[in-house]
Amino acid sequence: MRALLLAAALAAGCTDETKNAPDMTIFMSDCGKPGDVGNSLGVGKFCTAGEFVAQCGMNPKANLCANLGDANNFFCTFECDGTDGGAPDQCGENAVCACDSKGRGCGCFPTACIH
Repeated sequence: MRALLLAAALAAGCTDETKNAPDMTIFMSDCGKPGDVGNSLGVGKFCTAGEFVAQCGMNPKANLCANLGDANNFFCTFECDGTDGGAPDQCGENAVCACDSKGRGCGCFPTACIH
């Protein structure tokens, strides 16, 4: 009975944001997990397509969410120069410039997600 009362009290104290949050125990992602903070440019910070402006908008450079183009990636990114002339550190620490094999462009990718 005590546990039931405690659970009811905790549920009553939840904000609407907490109540509507997705169940992160079943969150599926190839790259990017809730709580990821990203590097100094914002590359790797967790984001979702519906909230990317609020989630990535304040980053110094990584203002796009990879989820906009790929449903299985949830991190802030920006376009980079994947040619030989591109600066090796253009994506900041713990990130690299990776290019799409289909020629759709290049973007900064967290090194933690490279398999």
